[in-house]
Amino acid sequence: MRGLDDFLAECDQGPRINELAGFFASTAAGKSGMPVRKPVADARLLPGDELLRDLVDLHANRQGFFDQHYHGSIPYRLEEECRMAYAVLKYARSRGAPLSLYSLGTAEGTMARTLSEFSGGQIVSLSCSRIPRTTNPSWPMVNRPMPSSSSGRSTG
Repeated sequence: MRGLDDFLAECDQGPRINELAGFFASTAAGKSGMPVRKPVADARLLPGDELLRDLVDLHANRQGFFDQHYHGSIPYRLEEECRMAYAVLKYARSRGAPLSLYSLGTAEGTMARTLSEFSGGQIVSLSCSRIPRTTNPSWPMVNRPMPSSSSGRSTG
């Protein structure tokens, strides 16, 4: 591919890779960027369904440091993620076969891992953004062995 070496060299000097690395590492470790209070999904913006409520509750108990920063920084993003997860869960249940879910750029992969756990293995998730700083020792879904590609895989 012509120009690929130039592109890769440019990426190595890019601000997202280098200049923000310290910020993301510190935030993922819970040392900075933390919201004043833990984000909580506004139930008024979600369908009144017991399955969704249980999913939201489990997700709230699984949030890592970076997930709290992310949802605390973008208004209503948490509610949208909950609605999407609810739709994926309902779809997976209707399929009758396991569903593979790849979660790209989601730090701890909280919602993907929550879906895997909540579905009892009906949803198998792969989260590509997990780094050692986002590992939460109190969360068994995160502590599973990672493949050599630095991805975290959860099977519920």
